[in-house]
Amino acid sequence: MHLFIYGTLRFPDSLIKQGPLMIEFEFVGKGKMKAVMYDIGNYPGAVKDDSGNEVLGDLYRILDEEMVLDILDRYENYNKENERSCEYVRRKTRIRTNAGEFRMAWVYWYNGDISSKQQIEERDYLDYLKKKIGGFKRD
Repeated sequence: MHLFIYGTLRFPDSLIKQGPLMIEFEFVGKGKMKAVMYDIGNYPGAVKDDSGNEVLGDLYRILDEEMVLDILDRYENYNKENERSCEYVRRKTRIRTNAGEFRMAWVYWYNGDISSKQQIEERDYLDYLKKKIGGFKRD
């Protein structure tokens, strides 16, 4: 299975790019999903959207899915037994790669109230951060 990441997990010092988890991922490429992204504070949240909006991110193949998802679920505070209380929920989602292929991937979708959140107009969270805080360098 795959994992699609669109927010802070894309940072060079993130959980999946440093430490023991980094060997559990194989980079597949860039991709996009039908969604709208919101500024939640120190990180973004994406919600599904079928009106043509897209969120860009990175697609990885997961080598040890059970172990990786257990760690990421804790990181994202996702509890499949009590999803209503979770800020994010994990769902299989169709991702379109930059090569034009479609892959199913796990995505952590924002599960909170977006009524008071600012929509991120940029499709790429890293581009948004460059504008918001300036000087952020992509890896």
